[in-house]
Amino acid sequence: MKKSKLLSVMLALVLVLTTAFAGAESVFAGTVSVVNGGPIAEVTALDANSEEAVIPYLARMSTGSDNVTIIPVVAKKGGTLAFKLAGQEVGNGVTVTLHSAYTATDGNRIGGSKYLNSSNSTNTLYVKVARAGTYYLKFDTYKTSTQDVPQSVAFTAFLYPAGGTPTKGKTFRGASPDNNGVSYYKVTAPGNGYLTVSFPERMSDYSSFYIKLMNSKKNSLFTNFEFVSSSKAYKTTIGVAKGTYYIAVKNSDDAYGMKVSFTSVKENSGTTKSKAKSIYKGNTKKGIITVTQSENSGDWYKFKISKTQYVKFTFKVKANGGGNYGGLKAEFYQSGKSYSFGSFSCYNEEGRKIQLYTYGKGNKLAPGTYYIKVKKYSGGNGYYTLKWN
Repeated sequence: MKKSKLLSVMLALVLVLTTAFAGAESVFAGTVSVVNGGPIAEVTALDANSEEAVIPYLARMSTGSDNVTIIPVVAKKGGTLAFKLAGQEVGNGVTVTLHSAYTATDGNRIGGSKYLNSSNSTNTLYVKVARAGTYYLKFDTYKTSTQDVPQSVAFTAFLYPAGGTPTKGKTFRGASPDNNGVSYYKVTAPGNGYLTVSFPERMSDYSSFYIKLMNSKKNSLFTNFEFVSSSKAYKTTIGVAKGTYYIAVKNSDDAYGMKVSFTSVKENSGTTKSKAKSIYKGNTKKGIITVTQSENSGDWYKFKISKTQYVKFTFKVKANGGGNYGGLKAEFYQSGKSYSFGSFSCYNEEGRKIQLYTYGKGNKLAPGTYYIKVKKYSGGNGYYTLKWN
């Protein structure tokens, strides 16, 4: 199975640690050394989105009476703490765990554990923490009364925050505070257009995400959570009007990378049938059906033909289901008729070619004026193009 980009990046960081910490003790310049169970410094986990230099630390312990080292680690908010571990002197094996109290017993352990069984062995301990606070990283080596060989493990501490404000064009590395928790990411739309939400970095090829679009007060604009997985290429499109929004994300992965971009769309459509804008053969119209529009509203266009003829349109969408299995719909009407003679739906990243006809005309349209309405289908929203071929 091909590794995801996020997992590859994390493994690369561990390998860098292994190289940087190999060799003589003089290599550890600028590190924090913790000796024989007595912490001499507090470690603050570096935000995974920070551009600050990565600070490596060194945990040291012996295999005599002081075989346990405990290091306080500060998380500035909830999310996932990630500890990249690289064994330096690990003759007897070292188990690494995280705890909610300095006593560091099994009763206050958070998450799982990682075991380094030899020098130069590497691993990553991920632990979800629901809130900001101080946690305690415990290094425990095998205790023996006949041997007192120092043990040491190099590590870095990262925090993948549960929520934040993604930067345009950049991947934001985040996490959920627990397996059922929701993280909120603030985004701003400077005008009408669409948000593209994607997850380019994942823990595995089988990861899946649940998202909702929320308004500025964090009230949901979707009926349910939208399911985003490999079937959608880990990407979805949301039609929005100008404003501030939050993208709510649920995911059970330890960490992920999310990217949000905004594309402005200028459209020229009518808000009602009487205000429909003309579309001509060879012409392409583009527009946005926003998440806040009603099911009955839509964009109106009209076209005229002077003789019986074939009429074909191409309808393409980048749509979001709105928490359902929705999309966008194009409806076609004859002048003077209140019901459509053709209705065509499209879903996420989908397009279709449409040949219009009325009964008794040999798959051709009779001369006259026709109207097109583009609207939501089952709660869907997003961007569309409509071309008269």
